[in-house]
Amino acid sequence: MNCSKHLLWIACGYTFFSVATIHAQDDTYAEKVIDSIFQAISKMDSVQDQISELESQANYFHDFAPWTKVFLDSALILAQEAKMDKEIAIAIFNQLQFYVFNTQFDSALVQYDKGIVMNVVQQNNGLQSDFAAMLGTMYKKQGNVKVSIKHFAKALALMEEPGYLESLENEDEKVESQRSLVIINNNLANLYQDIEDYEAAHAAYQDAYDLLIGMDEKAIAGTVWMNKGSIFLKQEKFDSAYLIQSEALQLKEKGGASQRALAMSYLNVGNALLGSKKLDEATVQFERALSTFQEIENKVGLANTYVDLGRLHLEKKDFDRARMNCLQGKGIARQVNQLDLQANACECLHQAYRSLGNYASALQNHEELKLLHDSLRNDENTRYITQLEMQYDFDREEERRLVQQEAEALLQEARDQRTRRILLLLSILLVSAILLAYLWYRNYRIKKQSAAELAEKNLMVSRALDENKLLLKEIHHRVKNNLQVISSLLRLQSRYIEDNAALDAIASGRNRVQSMALLHENLYQEDNLQGVDMQTYFDKLIDGIFETVNTGQQNIQLQKDIAPITLDIDSVVPLGLITNELITNALKHAFKDREEGLLRVALFERKDDLFLVVEDDGKGMSEDFFTSKSTSFGHKLIQAFVRNLRAEIKVNSEKGTRIELIVRKYQKAS
Repeated sequence: MNCSKHLLWIACGYTFFSVATIHAQDDTYAEKVIDSIFQAISKMDSVQDQISELESQANYFHDFAPWTKVFLDSALILAQEAKMDKEIAIAIFNQLQFYVFNTQFDSALVQYDKGIVMNVVQQNNGLQSDFAAMLGTMYKKQGNVKVSIKHFAKALALMEEPGYLESLENEDEKVESQRSLVIINNNLANLYQDIEDYEAAHAAYQDAYDLLIGMDEKAIAGTVWMNKGSIFLKQEKFDSAYLIQSEALQLKEKGGASQRALAMSYLNVGNALLGSKKLDEATVQFERALSTFQEIENKVGLANTYVDLGRLHLEKKDFDRARMNCLQGKGIARQVNQLDLQANACECLHQAYRSLGNYASALQNHEELKLLHDSLRNDENTRYITQLEMQYDFDREEERRLVQQEAEALLQEARDQRTRRILLLLSILLVSAILLAYLWYRNYRIKKQSAAELAEKNLMVSRALDENKLLLKEIHHRVKNNLQVISSLLRLQSRYIEDNAALDAIASGRNRVQSMALLHENLYQEDNLQGVDMQTYFDKLIDGIFETVNTGQQNIQLQKDIAPITLDIDSVVPLGLITNELITNALKHAFKDREEGLLRVALFERKDDLFLVVEDDGKGMSEDFFTSKSTSFGHKLIQAFVRNLRAEIKVNSEKGTRIELIVRKYQKAS
């Protein structure tokens, strides 16, 4: 790809001081250019040179005028015939640029979908970044600031991925990547400008400008500097605006910028002069812009120029010429649905008609201006809401992180309690072993000791073991009570929360706490303090989850097939939490828009492996769900425990969803 691509991107991201539209070009001129270009490439021996020339003519020399589509189509055909995968991808990207530039967004999305799946794109961060950034430009043109920022952020992340720039083999690729970074930063600056964060916008423009000057890219640096100057135009700091816009124009001229880029600077210099009441000098710049925009068939620039000429003639008190110019600008603005430009034209016409004594037309334009201002205020409200949504997304991510930290703390506390219980049990066993050894030694030394005295000693040991067993049960009982207190606190807290996502998070946390409380309840109720009867434990666990989560009106049948297996507590904790997440997820999502369904849970052994199966006849889930990079806490919890158990998880979504967990590292109770 060449420099022309980047010139276009910066221009696409730029917001005019007033807003703009285009005019038509003579068909004879287009035919003449097309004929001359095809004659020129017919003399080229290299297919690569032919493709480059066609793409340069379309974007760099003629700024994607509608008739340049023939160049892009021809470049794509040449690349396909030569089976040049990278050139095919670049040709598709240029088609995407063309449609974005000409506001044909449905066609642009088709080209994006076609190019992004190509292997050569997926294996190249630079190409992926190009596609993402152009999609961000498209959404910016549509006014969707939040989605636009998302795509530009993705493009930036791809370019800044550790080791990517160092992996580039030649200087051309490195320079191309620097240009891409410039474009992304420039477009982010434009978005900051849209939401009136001028300090951030100035900083971003300055960073892009410094990079370009270091690369000796004067034409593109001029466009970035022009964009920076547009902030001063919005703030009505006309002297500062004129200084920067003039510097930007000089940079473009030195760098050989396109006609469209130069015309944009003529227009902005003219607006700075108009703001400073230097009307004759402003007229010269507006006339230069008008002539250029007509020549290159740029409706946005042409409509802008007509309205700005109308404003200039109002200042000159030439109200009839102001009326004619603003009528032309208003008509073109309607063609391209530019509300802010229509509003500027209506305001100009209102003043012109009132000065000419045509009060009916003045009133009509005033009423239309009020309607357009209402629409524009709605757009401003949308931008404000977008900022709030972005802040909410950040806060929600922070909340997820805190919840995860809390869960990890709870798990660590459970591990510490288990360690303390084991140490206590070992201490008791050690003391008992020493005591028994002592008794055996005494028995050896004192053979004549009476049977009654020996029985009395044995009874003392038995009582000590019983007391230790009772103590261990009490520990399990207290742990269970503490977990129940946590569950109750979460339930009380949920009464004061209205946000559904937060309620779901607290409900999920309660279910996880309940699963661990139930485990300790089983331990102190059973004689075997080292193991858990899975049939009893899973019956209570599954019924509890089903009762808590299945609160709708659906008729969901529950089928349990739990084998009578006694497992060590280290294996039961992760199995219980995984089962809790899988059943909860199925009840929440599998049976949406259904009145009935079947949920089956099975636990059994086969050879040396333990199998946990959760299946439903619902709508099914993606088979790569557990390999995707989900930010869900439940998802991460499942993945962590699957790794802990050295287990394998399989998903089958042919008829509903069947999730099969195969555990190879598990311990039965001794």
